[in-house]
Formats: sequence, structure tokens, C-alpha cells
Amino acid sequence: MWAFVLLDLRARRLFCSRDRFGEKPFFYYLDREVFAFSSEIKGLLQCHRVSRTLNEQTIFEYLTTGKTDRRSSTFFSNIAQLRGGEALIVSLASTLAPPQPRRYWDIDPTIPPAISRRAACADFRDLLEDSIRLRLMSDVPLGACLSGGLDSSSIVCLADRMRPKINTFSARYKDSPHDEGEYIDAVLEKTSVTPHFTYPSVADLIEDVESLVYHQDEPFGSLSIFAQWSVFKLVRETGVVVTLDGQGPDEMLGGYHAAFPLFMAGLLHQRRFFSLAKEAFFIQQNHQIDWAESLFQAARYAKVFGDKSKFTEDVFQYFERRKLTRPTVPLRPKLRWLTLDFIKKQRRAPESYAPPFRGDVFVNYLYLSLVNPGMQAILRVADRNSMAHSVESRVPFLDHRIAELAFRCPDSLKILNGSTKRLLRESTKGILPNKVRQRQGKIGFSVPQDQWFKRELGDYLQGLFGAGSLLSEPYLDPAGVASLLEHHRGGQGNYSPELWRAINLEVWLKNIGTHTTASAA
Repeated sequence: MWAFVLLDLRARRLFCSRDRFGEKPFFYYLDREVFAFSSEIKGLLQCHRVSRTLNEQTIFEYLTTGKTDRRSSTFFSNIAQLRGGEALIVSLASTLAPPQPRRYWDIDPTIPPAISRRAACADFRDLLEDSIRLRLMSDVPLGACLSGGLDSSSIVCLADRMRPKINTFSARYKDSPHDEGEYIDAVLEKTSVTPHFTYPSVADLIEDVESLVYHQDEPFGSLSIFAQWSVFKLVRETGVVVTLDGQGPDEMLGGYHAAFPLFMAGLLHQRRFFSLAKEAFFIQQNHQIDWAESLFQAARYAKVFGDKSKFTEDVFQYFERRKLTRPTVPLRPKLRWLTLDFIKKQRRAPESYAPPFRGDVFVNYLYLSLVNPGMQAILRVADRNSMAHSVESRVPFLDHRIAELAFRCPDSLKILNGSTKRLLRESTKGILPNKVRQRQGKIGFSVPQDQWFKRELGDYLQGLFGAGSLLSEPYLDPAGVASLLEHHRGGQGNYSPELWRAINLEVWLKNIGTHTTASAA
């Protein structure tokens, strides 16, 4: 992982580079006279040339979809970021042509699978062990984040064989469906690690919310980030300085439920109807997703994205965005908390940039999930959460050799019989406890935000939006936000994602969007 600039005095140019996946940040401002760069937006805002002009299209996309970091643009119109796998050459001799970032590393998902099942599993395990071994090199106290999921548990179990008695750090919840204690305990029984636990609460969130938003630099889509924040706070309190973390397999191996309709759409395109029916059955068995709904979604995606020009990075928002950009369509209930002027303005906004179609429907989804636009948002929040507590977070699965191998494997090593991440599951036989290796549910770092908004967090929102002089008022309708909270508390829907975005945007505007203090970094 890296982000650096090299000054070449002889050639009078700067060479800027960010690591392949974007683990470390690189923000910059560029005009005909000034090139400014920083690891934080807050740092660039100290430069008098950089204005705080907000990027309203980015704000709109965030409020309507919860997505961030999808392109090189940021929440400020004149601040950009290098994306993972990009480099930028800035000439100090000429300002006639603005430099354009270029990709120096990529994966070509159009190459057909070229490795057998047995060889893939053996190679994957060897590469993962080597990647962990490299990232265990440290002369300071080291630990690992352990959620109880397949990814972090694999890292902990393999690391324990190489370096016994490492520290592990987990977020737990008492009497909550978000608690993964039974899986964490299974890993603890199989290893010699020293466990540490934190129990994030809504009171902790309210106390930390301004600091959390400040360190994140830009709004973020989910309060699962707070669980991770709490874990890194615990890491630092115990004196550990370096952690290993499990990001990556969900994106490269189809670990999210959202992957199922794309995977099945691929089977439909290939006319593998028996496999399609079998997967629909097992997906219902393993994940309680109705088989008829699975087939309907697969057919829907297969029809629309059979035209490759329509397969954009916003694949899961495609249908909703199509409705939203038609002025004749009434506003959906979930959008009535935005101001009408803001919605009308964004309906006229240009379409988002969409990367070119690569490979078939499912493989292209994996490519977009991992590489471009990829994991930028996930890695951004992990980097800010860890560095806010002076902890270095290392990600063994994001070794480029592992990613390149994953894209050379057949789809059946991603999803098979309704089970995700088959390559990782099969590669860790005898290493992971079966209770973890064979689990089908997925929680990860999460918080019970739907319940929190029915209690104290809902009260906090009411106080925030009832104080008057809202900075977010050009975008958010206070009465609409209040109505959304009332519907949420009345059990008429789970609107906690939208309610959090309302809080996040308002707190961000007060702390960074309109004014800022000197960066602590």
C-alpha cells in the first residue's frame, strides 16, 4: 500500500502514484499555476486556492443511494482523487494541457478461466499464506480484527500458525442479532490468540459522531463504520499498532447477496437452465431468498444488461435512477425527505461516468466491485478509522497476486449450490472451524442502527434538525426528515440508512463542508 509523489528536477515533473486498490488516499487540486496534494481533504482546504464549492451531484448520489467514492470526484467540485491503480504525471514546465491520470495496473476479466479447481485452491491457499506472512512483519505490537466472518477468521487462523498469541479485536452486542459471538468463540477455541472485545452503543456514537465524521473527511453510507471505529479505538487502547484486516473476498469472489441475480443472469445468458434452477433452489435454502424472486431478478438483469452499453457502475440503482430521471414519475416515499428543487436540478444533471463493459454480466460485476470503481469507499473508511487512532491496517487479501488468481478461476469457485466464496471455503479446509467455514449468513462489522433510530439516535436527529439554521437545507427537507423518522419509529419501514445520511450530511457540513480547522495529521 502506498501513496507518494516523486519530484524529478531534471525533467521538471512530478510523478504521483496510488497503490493498486486504493488502500492509501491521494487527494489533489490542480489549476494552471498550482498543484496541491494531500492524504486528507482537510489538508487541501488549508490552501487559499482551494474553495469549498460543493459537488452537488456527488451529494445527490450519496443521499439517494448511499454510495460514495465511485469516481475520481469528491464532495468538493475542485478536489479530485487518484483512484487505486492510477498514476499522474504533472509537468512543471508547461500548463497548456491538464494531465490525466492513467492506469498502471488492471485486471482483464475477459480472459477465460484457465486453471483447474484443485490447482486454484492450492495456489490460493499458498498465496494467502505468503501474503499474511509478509504482512506479519512488524517490530511493534500486532493484532487482527476478528468479526467472526469467513474472511477475518481465515486470516486469524492462518496468522496464528505463523505467529502464535497475537491479539484479536471484535465488536460484540449483548442479546442482538448483530452479535457474532458464537463464530468468534469457535475461532478462539481453535487458536491461541488473545481476544479483546468492544461493545459499541448508541451513547458512544452520539459522543463520538462529530469526531468520526471529521476524521472520515467525507460522508459515508452506513453506521457499520462506527463498529469499525470502535474496534480501532480498542486496538489503540491495548497498545497494538498494526492490524490485519479481511477486506477483499466479498468483492472478488461474489460474497454479497447482491451477487446472486448477476450470477444467475450469467447462467441464463449461457442457457444453463438446469444450473439456474438448482441455484435458485439452494439460494432459497441457504439465504431465505425466494426462488421466484431470484429468477425474476436474474431475468430482469439478463434482459437489460444483455445490452452491454447499459451495464454501468450503478447496476443496482439502474432501475430506480431511470424512474428518478423521468420528470413525470411521482416521487417515491424514500425521496420525499429531499427538497424538490434539489431533485429537479439533479434530474437535469449529466449521466454518471460508467466504466466500459468487461467480460460477461457476472464477471463484470466482480470487476466493478473490486477494481474499478471497486473498493474505494470500503478502503477509505478503513484507512480513516485506523489512522484516526494511529493504527496501521494491513489487508492480506488485497495482494494483487490473489486478485489476479481469483479472476482466472471459473464462476463455480465463486458461487456454487447457493454458497458464496467457494474458493476461500475450499482452500481453508482443516484450517477454519467448520462452524465458520460452512456458515452461510453474513453480518460483518455492523450495528443495530434500525433499533438505535427508534430510541436515542432518533432523539438526537430530532434535536439536530429542530435547532434551526440547517446547513443541509438546500438538499434536505426538515419536515420530510421528521416524517421519515416517524414512519421508521412506527414500523412502516426501515428508513435508518436515509436517516443516517441526513445526520451525516448535516454534521459534515458543520465540521468540514463549510469551514475547517487545521488537520491533525
